[in-house]
Amino acid sequence: AEKECWVMLIEPKGTKHTGETDFELSVDEEDQNWI
Repeated sequence: AEKECWVMLIEPKGTKHTGETDFELSVDEEDQNWI
């Protein structure tokens, strides 16, 4: 693309996280380099 577009996704504070539960789409904290 000629132009760049940045998007920031923000979730509500009340969003529940999976914690210790692993799903096929789960990413370990160590592998979350983009954050």
